Amino acid sequence: MVWYMFSNYFEQLEKNLLKKAREAQKKAPENAHNLTGIESLGLSSEEIKNDLECLLPRSLTLDAVKLIDSSGFMPDGVDFLIFREQYRNFSEMMGGQVPSEMAYGTIHLARNINSENIADMLKRIIQTKKIDHFTEQAEEKMPIPAFIIGFGSEFEFPKLKEEILDYYLTRNIDHAFEFDIMAILNMGVIIKDWRAKRSFIAIETGKETLKWLFILMNEYVDVERGGDLDLRKYVKHSEKYKEY
Repeated sequence: MVWYMFSNYFEQLEKNLLKKAREAQKKAPENAHNLTGIESLGLSSEEIKNDLECLLPRSLTLDAVKLIDSSGFMPDGVDFLIFREQYRNFSEMMGGQVPSEMAYGTIHLARNINSENIADMLKRIIQTKKIDHFTEQAEEKMPIPAFIIGFGSEFEFPKLKEEILDYYLTRNIDHAFEFDIMAILNMGVIIKDWRAKRSFIAIETGKETLKWLFILMNEYVDVERGGDLDLRKYVKHSEKYKEY
């Protein structure tokens, strides 16, 4: 009975998300089906933030804020950041930016994953995965997981895996910059196999896709990342103060 209620909760949530996306299509740009990011859905961040927050533990926050590292690198293309709110209103203090030491994952959205936009989606992930790559502590830091949520796709899974691998191979992309989980609602999930350098597993989970995204994603974020935040690295200015 408990398992049924658990599954039913996520099935209803998935239906509601898909319904919102369908109803919002009339507000989306004309070519939205070929775009990526929340703009492709015709929805605002606030309209789906509460739905996506249900996927995370209470110890973490989900918000449409920017990600930045101590070198000043700030990638585009992150729709939602999963982070530990170490200080109240900290993203406001930082002007809508959150230091990478506090980040536990990124979420990237797409209305319809197809041949026109898959390259843009994967490129966004690559840029995000480069966070901390140019800092002094680059080798010490764990990579930040990247999760893709698609509201549909023109590809069947075999073709989608082929498109993903072709993109990475033809551009000789470092496997460390690949996404971790891609979930396509009402279809299934594609999971990166980190035991192999370039390997993905696709599973058709149908109407249970959001439930499995919840389970799998929490295996990534339920890890103590151990990033010690040094605020001095983010407060860089040449102000001279009087000293007595």
